[in-house]
This record gives sequence, structure tokens and C-alpha cells, in this order.
Amino acid sequence: MNETIVFVGDDDHWIKDLNDALDNGTWESIERIIHEHPNEVFKARLNENGDTLLLLAFNKGKNELINKLVEKITPDLLAETDIFGNTALHLAAKLGLVQHAEMLVGKKRELLNHENKDGFLPIQLAVRPKEENTRSMTTYLLDECIKDKHSKLVNEAAGAGLMESLIKAGFYDLALKLLKFNKKLAWRENFSLLEQMARDPGAFLSGCHMSFWQILIYFMHPSFRTETVPPEQNARMERSAYEVQYRDIPALRLKNRLANELVGELCSTIKSMDKSQEKLGKPLLLAAQNGIFEVVIEILHHDPTAITYKNGRGHSIFHVAVMYRDPIILGIAFERNKKQKGIHYLDPDVRGNNILHLVGYKPHQAGILTNQPGAIFPMREELQWFVHVSALVTPQECTAENNGLKIPFSIFVEEHAEMAEKEIEWMTAMASASSVAASLVATVAFAAAFQVPGGNSNNGIPNFSNETSFKVFAISDALALFFSITSVLSFLSIFTSRNGVHDYLRARPSTVIIVGHIALLISFIYLIIAFSSTLFLIFAKQNERFLIPIIIVSCIPVILYGKFHLHSLFAMIKSTFMKGLLFRRILITVYAIILTRMKLRT
Repeated sequence: MNETIVFVGDDDHWIKDLNDALDNGTWESIERIIHEHPNEVFKARLNENGDTLLLLAFNKGKNELINKLVEKITPDLLAETDIFGNTALHLAAKLGLVQHAEMLVGKKRELLNHENKDGFLPIQLAVRPKEENTRSMTTYLLDECIKDKHSKLVNEAAGAGLMESLIKAGFYDLALKLLKFNKKLAWRENFSLLEQMARDPGAFLSGCHMSFWQILIYFMHPSFRTETVPPEQNARMERSAYEVQYRDIPALRLKNRLANELVGELCSTIKSMDKSQEKLGKPLLLAAQNGIFEVVIEILHHDPTAITYKNGRGHSIFHVAVMYRDPIILGIAFERNKKQKGIHYLDPDVRGNNILHLVGYKPHQAGILTNQPGAIFPMREELQWFVHVSALVTPQECTAENNGLKIPFSIFVEEHAEMAEKEIEWMTAMASASSVAASLVATVAFAAAFQVPGGNSNNGIPNFSNETSFKVFAISDALALFFSITSVLSFLSIFTSRNGVHDYLRARPSTVIIVGHIALLISFIYLIIAFSSTLFLIFAKQNERFLIPIIIVSCIPVILYGKFHLHSLFAMIKSTFMKGLLFRRILITVYAIILTRMKLRT
């Protein structure tokens, strides 16, 4: 900043005129003042923030005047700053004005390396997620900085700070470009970019919430083979991974690919550094904790010995995988362990717990036990985990004692005692309420069998016995009675059964609940059909106009039942009979296995 400056409050009346002309956007008046005061007009401070004429034009959004001012001003005066140390390029970068930035850089390239008082370069102010023109501005400034061999991005502090901002914004293509420009940015003391990627599941397929059909389209859609993101995909790449829409899938796949490439480049660079196992080991456990198998595969590909890394509590990737109940991570770890020909999964932690002990404890991630309706399903899933891991370890490990002299199964029983108690309460309440409803249906159906519509003739034969509607009534009433009794018996078995641990593993209690609910639903539907048939026989046979209201009224209870209960019933069926066989999990698991095998061959 030059020493000769003029602040607001001076006696020079032309400063007020200049402000007024800028507010009004009248270029003729501004040009006249420039001609009258050529030495002062571009140095004068026009407000308390120390804005010059050019800076104030940026702050007031006078975009049509900025180009003309840049043409008039000399290159030296383009470096004038406000009290915060911001140059015109800082403001252009912050506001996303790419065209103006191009003019400024074209006239004075040194502005690219000018830091404000907070130590930020213009490009660092450009990275503002979800702001208009953010990506295009950042891309332009990064390309210009890379052209400059003396760019301050070579500096560890500025470059690493920009890398962090790019990753947070999801600009993985730009972060990859910057990393290739300066490999030293892959690691900074006390801060790991790889750990930052391992904390962001939304950057990878493993963290995306998509349906089976979306996953299928994801794999079938051709990926963009490009180093940078096409302009038409900018906005879609910023969409949340938790609200994926079909039209976002191509951009999402591109985003995942760029994130994978960035992780691979970070791993490759860190592997050549000192203490690489520790630098890769921490992100490995963090990625396993967050279920990001892509990061796990990349790290183990570049450094297979990272599988032996343990944190301060003695936990390796095997321990973390079972603690967070992630079968994909556990499968990848065992696949890699075969390659290493080791038995690292048998190593205990600092408390003497092997991986089976840790399965006995409750999961570390909140929500794993509460993402299914009712308490019966988490208990079964936990038991399945225990049996699955038991098959992976040696018989000696199944009965091994930890430092507290406890074997794995005793820990499981103690830790899940409260869950089992809540499970019994839930099942009892469910069976009690449902059996009452089933009993009411059975009572009504039984009574209707002896009070047939239209009455009986003198010889005891129903008067409407030859009518088709009567036959529908009789069959429906009989089926309603049979299914309601089946439902009652199913729910009664909940009160009389022992429901031990192994019963839950065989899905017996959940099967009984499901059978009871399905039987109750069917009996309810047949009772409605029987009742509707009765109304038709009595009223609609003489006047067919009654038929439509009968059908509509009959459908209302069924629709209400479906609205309030079918979702829970389907969730029970899926949890009991389709756990581990869900198509979405199959596709992702197969993808992870293929990716792992490909890395093993290279």
C-alpha cells in the first residue's frame, strides 16, 4: 500500500462526488474525476474499511464499472489493499467474478501470491462451497497458480490449507491436481488429509444411501473419464449422499471416482515418507470405523503391513470392524490377512480382549441396535455376528479369558441382558395386543356362521344358499375364522415358549410374530369381504347403486391397516429372512470384493 492516501473526511469535495458517482453508476462522472485527479483517485480511501475506488466498486457490486476501472489503473496500483489486506483479486475470488479475475491476473500476475492479513491467498477465499461460480473461479486460479513456478502454493502452510479447503468443499479433482503439483502437501505435521478423507463417507459409494435400482444404475452407467468435472455436473456433485436422485447418479459416480483417485495418490505419496505405517495406520482405522471400504482397500494396497497397525488401545482393523459391526471391512481385512499369511486377527487388545470378546460388547456406533422396528431384531443380528466371528477364530479363542477373567460368551450375555429384557417386554406387549384383535375377529366370524344373512328356511337351509354372494360370504367367514384362530395360537406361543438365545438365532420368536401378523391381516381382510357380501345380499341385490359405496367403505379399513402396519410387517420379514441377502448389500459387497481382488493382483 502506498503512503500517500486520502481518507474520508478530508476537505477534498471530489471524494464525495466520486462516491456519489459510484453509487449512481455514472461512468462519465467517474472518468471526469479521474482526469481531474489522476494521482490521487486510485489511492484515496473512500470509507472506514480503507477501500479504494476499485475495491469499493467490487464491494458495491458495480460489475459494469470494474472492467473500465481496471483498464484505467496502472498495474502497481492493482496491489492496493483495504485495512484487511485484501486486494482486488481477493474480492473477485470471494465474489466468484471469473471475468474480472482474468483481467486482474492478466495485468498483474503477482496478485496471485498476495496474502491478506489473515495469511490467505486469493484462491483460498475462492473456495466457498455452494456459492455461485465457486468451482469455476477456484479452477481458474488454481490453473494460473500452477503455471507459476514461484507460487506460494509450494509453501506448506498455504498449500496444505488450500488442500484442506478443497477436500471439505468436495473439489476432489482440484485437490488431486494440486497434490500432483506439490507432493509435499500430502502430509503436514499433526494434520492428515488422508484422515480427513476417511471422515467423509459421503465422498464414496460406501457412504451413499441408494436403493437397489439406483445402485444397479450406478454400476451400469459409464463413468466420466476426465481429470476435471464437466460444468453441467458441478451442482449435482454437491448434492448430499443421503438424498440421491436418479439424475444425480452420473455426477455421484464421477465424484466417487475422483475421491478414490485422490486417496490413491495420497497413499502413494505417504508410503514414500518416514513412519509411513503410522501415517497410513491411523486413517486405516478411521476409515474402518466409518465403513469406508474404498479407503481401507487403497491403504492396504499401498502398504499391506498397515494391517498390523494398532492404536493406543491395542485395536487393529480386525477389532474395529467387529466393534462397528461391518462385515465388508472384516472380509477385506481377512482377505488381506491371507495374503500376509499372518494371524494378526487373534492378537488381543490392551485389556486382553480378542475380536470375539469385542463382539460380546455392544456396538460402538450409535444407532446400530435401534435401526430396526422392535428390540427382537437387533438381538438376532447380534447373535448372528457372534456366531459368524466364532467361526473365524480358533476354538481356544472362543473360551479365552480377558484381563477381567471373562470368556466371550459370558460378556455377550451380560452386555445384552438389558436388550433381552426389553425384547421380552416388547414381544409380550405385541402378542397381548394382537391376540386380543385376533380373538375379536374369531368371535365375530364364529357368530356370523350361525346368523347367516337372509335367515334359514324351515328345513334349516339358508334362504340365499344358491346365491353366488352367499357362497362368497360363507367361504370368507370360514377363512376369517381359521386364520384368526391361527393368529391367536401363534401369539399365545410367545407366552408359553422359553425363547432362549439359540431360539433367537434360529429366528423362531420373530417367525412366530410374523406368522401371527400375517394370519391376523388375512383374517381381517376375509372378515371385511364376508361383511361386504352380506350387505350386497341385503341391499345391493335390489338396488345396484349400493354396490359402489359398499366397495369404497370396505376398502377403507384395509387401506388404513396397510398405512399403519404393513411397513412394520415388511421390515420384520426383511430383517428375519433377508438379513445379509439384501440386493443392495450384495452389490456393494461384490464391488468391494472385486476391488480387493484387483488390488491383490497388482
